Amino acid sequence: IDAILKVRAIPGVMFAYDWTIHNPTGKGDIPIWQIEHEVVHFKQQDATPGGVKAWWFKYLVNVPWRLAQEVEAYKRDYEVFSLHNNRERKRAYMRGICQLLSGPLYGNAISAHKARLMIGAE
Repeated sequence: IDAILKVRAIPGVMFAYDWTIHNPTGKGDIPIWQIEHEVVHFKQQDATPGGVKAWWFKYLVNVPWRLAQEVEAYKRDYEVFSLHNNRERKRAYMRGICQLLSGPLYGNAISAHKARLMIGAE
């Protein structure tokens, strides 16, 4: 879990561990779309042979696998966000998701354009 806790140094990053959402900054309420994002990770952790510890080990060492896990979670995140926001806000939110998925947090593994295609949003 020590490697997981390194995310505390990244402002605004939350993480899911064993059906608990950790919000290291402790700032503000967690919006329902972000809760749903973390619920996807809880389900992924439960479905992984070896459970949550095995999921986190693989998540930290296997960038393509991590990206696949995040794409699934961000699809749900965006789906729920879309239910609560207008087109302009949805577009801005999608840009933010694509910047995250294509950035250093997820290993700079894909372009923002590819991230958008993987999420499959309008």
